[in-house]
Amino acid sequence: VESHTGDLMAAVDFLNNNAGIKRNHMAVLGLSLGAYITLNLNTRDLNQFAALWMDGLRGENFRAEPIPNTISEYAMNILMKPLNPIGELYSGEKAPKSLPRFTDIIPNITKPKLMLVASGLDTKENAINKSFVPLIKDNKQIWFIENSWHIGGLLVAEDEYRNRMLAFFDAAFAEH
Repeated sequence: VESHTGDLMAAVDFLNNNAGIKRNHMAVLGLSLGAYITLNLNTRDLNQFAALWMDGLRGENFRAEPIPNTISEYAMNILMKPLNPIGELYSGEKAPKSLPRFTDIIPNITKPKLMLVASGLDTKENAINKSFVPLIKDNKQIWFIENSWHIGGLLVAEDEYRNRMLAFFDAAFAEH
Protein backbone atom coordinates (compact mmCIF):
# COMPACT_ATOMS: atom_id res chain seq x y z
CA VAL A 1 0.00 0.00 0.00
CA GLU A 2 2.76 2.45 0.92
CA SER A 3 4.48 1.89 -2.43
CA HIS A 4 1.29 2.54 -4.40
CA THR A 5 0.32 5.64 -2.42
CA GLY A 6 3.85 6.89 -3.01
CA ASP A 7 3.40 6.31 -6.76
CA LEU A 8 0.12 8.24 -6.74
CA MET A 9 1.65 11.17 -4.89
CA ALA A 10 4.68 11.15 -7.21
CA ALA A 11 2.30 11.56 -10.16
CA VAL A 12 0.48 14.37 -8.34
CA ASP A 13 3.77 16.09 -7.51
CA PHE A 14 4.92 15.74 -11.13
CA LEU A 15 1.73 17.44 -12.38
CA ASN A 16 2.02 20.10 -9.71
CA ASN A 17 5.68 20.87 -10.45
CA ASN A 18 5.76 20.44 -14.24
CA ALA A 19 2.31 21.47 -15.40
CA GLY A 20 1.61 23.95 -12.62
CA ILE A 21 -1.63 22.19 -11.69
CA LYS A 22 -2.41 22.61 -8.01
CA ARG A 23 -3.87 19.70 -6.07
CA ASN A 24 -7.12 21.53 -5.44
CA HIS A 25 -7.53 21.51 -9.25
CA MET A 26 -6.96 17.75 -9.46
CA ALA A 27 -9.30 14.84 -8.99
CA VAL A 28 -8.72 11.13 -8.55
CA LEU A 29 -10.77 8.43 -10.22
CA GLY A 30 -10.00 5.18 -8.42
CA LEU A 31 -11.31 1.84 -9.66
CA SER A 32 -11.04 -1.19 -7.38
CA LEU A 33 -7.41 -1.26 -6.19
CA GLY A 34 -7.11 2.40 -7.26
CA ALA A 35 -9.89 3.28 -4.83
CA TYR A 36 -8.16 1.38 -2.00
CA ILE A 37 -4.85 3.06 -2.71
CA THR A 38 -6.35 6.54 -2.94
CA LEU A 39 -8.22 6.22 0.35
CA ASN A 40 -4.95 5.22 2.04
CA LEU A 41 -3.39 8.62 1.41
CA ASN A 42 -3.09 10.66 4.56
CA THR A 43 -6.03 12.92 5.32
CA ARG A 44 -4.07 16.08 4.54
CA ASP A 45 -3.32 14.84 1.01
CA LEU A 46 -6.87 13.54 0.45
CA ASN A 47 -8.34 16.88 1.45
CA GLN A 48 -6.25 18.79 -1.08
CA PHE A 49 -8.02 17.27 -4.09
CA ALA A 50 -11.13 18.76 -5.69
CA ALA A 51 -12.89 15.40 -6.05
CA LEU A 52 -12.54 11.68 -5.39
CA TRP A 53 -14.57 9.18 -7.47
CA MET A 54 -14.05 5.78 -5.82
CA ASP A 55 -15.63 2.80 -7.62
CA GLY A 56 -15.41 -0.75 -6.36
CA LEU A 57 -14.44 -0.82 -2.69
CA ARG A 58 -15.04 -4.52 -2.25
CA GLY A 59 -13.98 -5.04 1.32
CA GLU A 60 -12.53 -3.34 4.34
CA ASN A 61 -9.16 -1.66 4.08
CA PHE A 62 -6.18 -3.98 3.60
CA ARG A 63 -4.70 -4.97 6.97
CA ALA A 64 -7.37 -3.06 8.87
CA GLU A 65 -8.07 -4.57 12.23
CA PRO A 66 -11.28 -6.55 11.89
CA ILE A 67 -14.03 -5.69 14.31
CA PRO A 68 -14.84 -8.92 16.12
CA ASN A 69 -18.52 -9.84 16.10
CA THR A 70 -18.44 -13.15 17.92
CA ILE A 71 -16.70 -14.62 20.94
CA SER A 72 -14.58 -16.74 18.58
CA GLU A 73 -13.43 -13.65 16.68
CA TYR A 74 -12.57 -11.86 19.96
CA ALA A 75 -10.58 -14.92 21.08
CA MET A 76 -8.76 -15.10 17.73
CA ASN A 77 -7.76 -11.43 17.98
CA ILE A 78 -6.40 -11.95 21.48
CA LEU A 79 -4.49 -15.10 20.47
CA MET A 80 -3.05 -13.71 17.22
CA LYS A 81 -1.54 -10.49 18.62
CA PRO A 82 1.28 -12.29 20.49
CA LEU A 83 2.21 -14.15 17.29
CA ASN A 84 3.33 -10.99 15.46
CA PRO A 85 6.60 -10.68 17.44
CA ILE A 86 7.27 -14.39 16.91
CA GLY A 87 6.68 -14.00 13.17
CA GLU A 88 8.93 -10.94 13.11
CA LEU A 89 11.69 -12.82 14.91
CA TYR A 90 11.39 -15.82 12.59
CA SER A 91 11.21 -13.81 9.33
CA GLY A 92 13.52 -10.99 10.31
CA GLU A 93 10.92 -8.48 9.08
CA LYS A 94 8.50 -6.21 10.92
CA ALA A 95 4.84 -7.18 10.74
CA PRO A 96 2.93 -4.62 8.68
CA LYS A 97 1.16 -2.11 10.85
CA SER A 98 -2.60 -2.06 10.70
CA LEU A 99 -4.23 0.45 8.43
CA PRO A 100 -7.22 2.55 9.47
CA ARG A 101 -10.66 1.27 8.57
CA PHE A 102 -12.53 2.99 5.73
CA THR A 103 -15.23 3.87 8.26
CA ASP A 104 -12.55 5.95 10.02
CA ILE A 105 -11.12 7.45 6.82
CA ILE A 106 -14.32 8.52 5.03
CA PRO A 107 -15.58 10.94 7.74
CA ASN A 108 -12.22 12.74 7.62
CA ILE A 109 -12.59 13.54 3.93
CA THR A 110 -13.95 17.02 4.49
CA LYS A 111 -12.83 19.14 1.56
CA PRO A 112 -13.14 17.28 -1.74
CA LYS A 113 -16.35 15.91 -3.11
CA LEU A 114 -16.43 12.15 -2.62
CA MET A 115 -18.45 9.69 -4.70
CA LEU A 116 -18.51 6.03 -3.75
CA VAL A 117 -19.82 3.76 -6.51
CA ALA A 118 -20.81 0.20 -5.68
CA SER A 119 -22.07 -2.89 -7.42
CA GLY A 120 -25.56 -4.11 -6.77
CA LEU A 121 -24.81 -7.72 -7.75
CA ASP A 122 -21.52 -8.30 -5.92
CA THR A 123 -22.84 -9.08 -2.44
CA LYS A 124 -19.51 -8.45 -0.69
CA GLU A 125 -19.02 -5.07 -2.37
CA ASN A 126 -22.64 -4.14 -1.80
CA ALA A 127 -22.48 -5.01 1.91
CA ILE A 128 -19.27 -3.07 2.62
CA ASN A 129 -20.60 0.00 0.83
CA LYS A 130 -23.91 -0.20 2.69
CA SER A 131 -21.87 0.07 5.89
CA PHE A 132 -20.65 3.46 4.59
CA VAL A 133 -24.17 4.87 4.08
CA PRO A 134 -24.33 6.46 7.59
CA LEU A 135 -21.11 8.34 6.73
CA ILE A 136 -22.57 9.91 3.59
CA LYS A 137 -23.33 13.56 4.25
CA ASP A 138 -22.10 17.02 3.30
CA ASN A 139 -19.60 16.55 0.45
CA LYS A 140 -20.16 12.79 0.08
CA GLN A 141 -22.42 10.67 -2.13
CA ILE A 142 -22.91 6.97 -2.73
CA TRP A 143 -24.38 5.30 -5.80
CA PHE A 144 -25.37 1.64 -5.98
CA ILE A 145 -25.62 0.38 -9.56
CA GLU A 146 -28.14 -2.40 -9.04
CA ASN A 147 -27.49 -4.61 -12.07
CA SER A 148 -23.70 -4.36 -12.22
CA TRP A 149 -20.84 -6.46 -10.98
CA HIS A 150 -17.57 -5.13 -9.56
CA ILE A 151 -16.58 -1.91 -11.40
CA GLY A 152 -19.03 -2.86 -14.16
CA GLY A 153 -21.29 0.17 -13.89
CA LEU A 154 -19.91 1.79 -17.00
CA LEU A 155 -20.82 -1.35 -18.96
CA VAL A 156 -24.41 -1.70 -17.76
CA ALA A 157 -25.33 1.97 -17.32
CA GLU A 158 -22.99 3.65 -19.79
CA ASP A 159 -24.89 6.90 -20.33
CA GLU A 160 -25.92 7.34 -16.68
CA TYR A 161 -22.39 6.53 -15.46
CA ARG A 162 -20.82 9.04 -17.85
CA ASN A 163 -23.41 11.74 -17.07
CA ARG A 164 -23.13 11.32 -13.30
CA MET A 165 -19.35 11.34 -13.43
CA LEU A 166 -19.18 14.46 -15.61
CA ALA A 167 -21.73 16.28 -13.44
CA PHE A 168 -19.84 15.25 -10.29
CA PHE A 169 -16.48 16.53 -11.57
CA ASP A 170 -18.05 19.67 -13.10
CA ALA A 171 -19.58 20.55 -9.72
CA ALA A 172 -16.31 19.87 -7.89
CA PHE A 173 -14.23 21.99 -10.23
CA ALA A 174 -16.82 24.79 -10.28
CA GLU A 175 -16.19 25.21 -6.53
CA HIS A 176 -12.46 25.66 -7.11
